[in-house]
Amino acid sequence: MKMRCCIITLLLLSISILLSAQYTITYPNKNKLGNALIDIFNDASNDFKQSRGGTFTARLLPAGKVYRLKVYVPNAIETKIITVNNSAFKYQAVLHFAKCSSYEDAEAAFVKISQQITSSLGKRMMVRTADSTANDTSVVKEQRIGYMLPSGFFYYNASLQLQRFTASTWLVTLRVNGWEPAFYFWIPKNDPLSSNIFSHNFRRVVQRFETSAVAPDVQQLLPGFDALVTKDSVGKPMLVFDKTFTDLPNAEFEYNNALNNIKASLGKAFVYCFDKVQQGKVSSITFVRNTDFDKPQKGYIELQLDRYKGITEGYRISILFRQ
Repeated sequence: MKMRCCIITLLLLSISILLSAQYTITYPNKNKLGNALIDIFNDASNDFKQSRGGTFTARLLPAGKVYRLKVYVPNAIETKIITVNNSAFKYQAVLHFAKCSSYEDAEAAFVKISQQITSSLGKRMMVRTADSTANDTSVVKEQRIGYMLPSGFFYYNASLQLQRFTASTWLVTLRVNGWEPAFYFWIPKNDPLSSNIFSHNFRRVVQRFETSAVAPDVQQLLPGFDALVTKDSVGKPMLVFDKTFTDLPNAEFEYNNALNNIKASLGKAFVYCFDKVQQGKVSSITFVRNTDFDKPQKGYIELQLDRYKGITEGYRISILFRQ
């Protein structure tokens, strides 16, 4: 019975994930700009195969080719799809909306175009002003754009940039990355499990680890788990809790319990995403503060279920705290 309940629970969880995290944006209205952008966003996870036309034979970038964008975008002065040298995606749609001779005019155009984009795409767009544009010193202002669902949100898949093109020319450009971004789930507040012993102790571990005060008794706060205070590959502190099982059904059952308890413990201050499963792993989930998910340097928590082989074989649940 325990095995059957576990399988049903995981099956329902998998179905809910697939239904809630499918990267498809619905058409909110008959706004032509909004519909054009949605066509591009929806095709992004497919390498823009429907939107990508022929190449501009006379135009090559150092990283590769320049393609025509087959989607007509109102108000855009130039559109194209380029190949990029990026480990996460191969193509990027580039939409130039304004070309100005002064920063003041470009900034005004940036604000106007930002308002047009957000209003045309409806209320499910998430916009955040970037804290830093250090990756490209020519970009002086940037707004990152993502898509929200009732259960969570997709990582930013586009950015509106105010860019200094030459000494006397400024561009306002929307860039859409050709990938399917990670989906982050909200954690509902007031979860009744938040009062149990595991959740209470887990919160204490989080608080101590985030302040870099990994006291010895932290290792005793999660009964049933072996604990190890160590360092990751770049020398940062890492706390690891492990629990092993001889069979998969019991491991899955405890893994699902751990997931629910961790969500209850962390609450609405955190979000989580299901990672792409690497070889040897059955499942992997990352938790991060919702104010830090887009920061390159951030602390996070991983919940993993993997199969191990050695003198003995079995399954292992791991909870990793990384700074």
